[in-house]
Amino acid sequence: MPPARRFAGSASLRAPLARSSRTSRPVTTVGSTARASAGRVDREHGQALAELALVTPILVLLIMAVVQFAFVLETQMGLTNAVREAARRAAADPSPTTSGVNAQLDALLAANIQGFEASRLWIASDGPEYGASPAVTFCSYSIAGGPLNYRVTVYVAYKNPVFVPLLSYATDFLDRKSNGTWDLAAEASMRIEAETAPSELSGPCP
Repeated sequence: MPPARRFAGSASLRAPLARSSRTSRPVTTVGSTARASAGRVDREHGQALAELALVTPILVLLIMAVVQFAFVLETQMGLTNAVREAARRAAADPSPTTSGVNAQLDALLAANIQGFEASRLWIASDGPEYGASPAVTFCSYSIAGGPLNYRVTVYVAYKNPVFVPLLSYATDFLDRKSNGTWDLAAEASMRIEAETAPSELSGPCP
């Protein structure tokens, strides 16, 4: 067969194949593309809502825990300031007494603790964990056999309320007391400036 005729025959065979391959391609319309895109967006929105529903309770609980901890920290600072100031005033008093220190302490607690309630002070019936509160003691000590010095110690334990019920389980675990409150305590000791012994001296300091 002549070369020209052989080339022409092969070209005529390739032409129908090319036409058939072009006609067998799927036809994509604008409407089907838009529907596929809309379905994908709906699935993404649904997934985002599901993730938000799972994360939101955890975030709310964390925010409540931060707020609760801020209140507890504020109460602890107020408790410490009140006890320290009561001990300082007792140390400067020429004849301090337990009743006088307690009166000063009550006023200082009310001034330093937001929403202070005297009924939340830890008492003996609450358990032995913190002891009776408030407690004021006077004791004596000497340094290297020198003259006697006198010391006043003021102690207070307070049951701080928990505003979020779910957090009460965590607070009870931390303070090891199942009472639904965050139990706080503060103590301060100072040397009494007067050289005479207080009238309610309990004995040597521990």
